[in-house]
Amino acid sequence: MAEPVQSTRLGSRFLELPAELVVEIVAQVANLEHARKSLCALAQTCRYLQPLAESYIYTTIELFETDDLLAILDAFNSRPARVETIHTLKILYKFRDNLDDTVVDRGRFNNHVVNMKALKEWHIESPCDNYNWNRGGALWVRSDMEAFRHALEAASLHVGDMLNEEVGLGKLEKLIVHSHGPDSDFWDFDGFDCLFRHPRLHYLHISSVILGSTLPALEPFSRATPLSTLVFDECIIKPEALDSLLRTPKGLKHLVLGECVWNGWREGRCVANLSSSPDATIRALSHVAHSLKSLTHLDPLERLHPDTSRLPHVKEGSMRTFDRLETIECAPCSFLHRGIILTPHCAPPNIMCVRVRGRRQRVWDEEMGAFFDELPDTAQYPYISSLKRLEFVQPVNMNAEYFTAFRMSSYLCQPEQLRERHAQAYKLWKHGITTVLYAEVHRKSSLIPPYLYGEQTPRLLSIYDAEDVGFHRKLDPDTDMAPSILLENQSVFKRMVAAVIASHNDHPHELDHATASSEKSNEENTAKPDDLPETDQLSNDDILRLKNELRRRIQRCQAEMRATVSDLDDSETDTETDSDGYGGPLLTMDEFSDVEIEFDLDDGFDEGFEESVDTDEDLDEMDEDGSVDLDVEVNW
Repeated sequence: MAEPVQSTRLGSRFLELPAELVVEIVAQVANLEHARKSLCALAQTCRYLQPLAESYIYTTIELFETDDLLAILDAFNSRPARVETIHTLKILYKFRDNLDDTVVDRGRFNNHVVNMKALKEWHIESPCDNYNWNRGGALWVRSDMEAFRHALEAASLHVGDMLNEEVGLGKLEKLIVHSHGPDSDFWDFDGFDCLFRHPRLHYLHISSVILGSTLPALEPFSRATPLSTLVFDECIIKPEALDSLLRTPKGLKHLVLGECVWNGWREGRCVANLSSSPDATIRALSHVAHSLKSLTHLDPLERLHPDTSRLPHVKEGSMRTFDRLETIECAPCSFLHRGIILTPHCAPPNIMCVRVRGRRQRVWDEEMGAFFDELPDTAQYPYISSLKRLEFVQPVNMNAEYFTAFRMSSYLCQPEQLRERHAQAYKLWKHGITTVLYAEVHRKSSLIPPYLYGEQTPRLLSIYDAEDVGFHRKLDPDTDMAPSILLENQSVFKRMVAAVIASHNDHPHELDHATASSEKSNEENTAKPDDLPETDQLSNDDILRLKNELRRRIQRCQAEMRATVSDLDDSETDTETDSDGYGGPLLTMDEFSDVEIEFDLDDGFDEGFEESVDTDEDLDEMDEDGSVDLDVEVNW
């Protein structure tokens, strides 16, 4: 039997494996958690494994502090090949008072960007955003942004030149840019038309940019780029600039026209350019009519309380040629809603979903709940034969004083409004349209677009879904349609308390009777929908169930947002008072067994009960399975 061949390369049997296996093993190591430390150790073993390991070590570069620049520059200078292994680059410097002192080091790093041949994803944020442009912002614009522009220009298409992907940024597919001007919120797009001449870019998200005039430099590149997703975020957009930009993509699928809604009011820049020239805007959009699937318009008019009757009307434009457009999202004041959606003969032929946005406000006022209390007129929507889903979105500040799970669920599930909403949804359902209401939940009123890296973005919280609620049920006019929902709550509470007392007094027959009654009611409510009569009415039990479900969704949303928030104030702690008014940590089930629970059976419900309640110590609400949640006073 032959002796095994001894390794002649550093005595390593691992290196005797075929090259393909070595590469695959290192790739598997790179996918492990905390792989960077192992890869660094592997890179130090020999010259053969060093470049292989470093191709994974330097795949992602995230720069959060300018202090990190010196180390990364030393690494690049010692082995320039490392620059060509970067796939993801995030330039997210935090602001500091001596930011100007780092301009030289930043410039040295920026000089390497033009050599990043493998870069696919790039995220750029100015450290001077959020009103710090007068403290180093000018240098950022004139040095860093100019360096980035030159690097992008070198990788972009040029008239008469052959496409060369083996250049720096030649393989870039995703780009996010949040910047500003030298002395204001907005940066000028002049010179950055190279963004729309890139041969590989698929996703582009830019914010706070001024798109004010035509861009003749783009004319030779009609339908020349693969851009599929384009997001304008808090931008100043004029139709003539939009017309130039939308000529270049071969097949743009998703477009967000985010005009300046929240920034620039001090400078008088918040102008509704697109809704003021609806026909010109539709002509600009027509360049992507053959491919566009979703379109969103965020209009400054939503903050101006406009008289829509005085706004310019669509006279010549139509979106009948947008045969792939399936989703439109806009405010009621937008030209898209007034001139396209509410004019069925102008609407896209295959539109399936329309999302109508309410106005976001920093403080509560009576108009905040307009979408919830009284939906916009829906009479025109059934005339859009392809429409399947109608959504209404109302932004809500979760951190406001009024936002508690009990208050919001009680407010949003008021019997009269909920029944009216359901009846209105029934009319649309008869035309094949499902109605859905969302609350767009914001954690802080001060957090506004564009949302920077690490800032928590809003979440959509379902308030009402007609398809889930359904329109098949059996109602008893004497009990299910009682005028006061409070009476039903009182009845449920008393039956529950009686059942608990019966169980403690060894009267199981009373408890069994209560349980059997609950099970019987549950069986009737869970019968197959097709076996129940069709109706646009809701019973008191339906309203109780919907209110209870909504309260739980709000509580889950609050918990998730608190758990993932990354922009907490210094004053916030782990024992932060929760949104329902209780302080201290939450109780576990084991701890709850030691808590004293007090309730007085003689108290019942006061006439002023609704006015006195301001936490979740509210009415008992029955779940779908017939069980009841008891909200009681807890003494620590």
